[in-house]
Amino acid sequence: MKSTALKILRAGTAMLITALMVSWGIAQAGEHQKKNDSNLSVSGTVIVKKSQEMSKKDAQYFLDNNNDGKADYQLQWNQEKADFTAPKDGVNVTILGTMSKDGKSELPILHVSELQAERASSSDAGSY
Repeated sequence: MKSTALKILRAGTAMLITALMVSWGIAQAGEHQKKNDSNLSVSGTVIVKKSQEMSKKDAQYFLDNNNDGKADYQLQWNQEKADFTAPKDGVNVTILGTMSKDGKSELPILHVSELQAERASSSDAGSY
């Protein structure tokens, strides 16, 4: 009798642990999807890094969104679009995009879908 009760208790505990693990996995997958699919708006200053050997197309673009002079996001967008114009270093922008993280970059990657320059001067202003 004692042995049967112990078996039932163990089986119930195993089922509970399995159910909790499955629930946690579903919740984590949903949260991951939510973070990757939702657009966010971020404002800051563009930082352009390129060496003399790099073409404008090969330059790396970053965003400093807290005015500390350090990159907080790496920027990526489709540079093959006909109407693409890369922002200049030091321009203040507002970006609409999605965020991801990969193993290669230390910074989160902001995939730009819209980039609007603040109107500091006529040469820096406009949509990119």
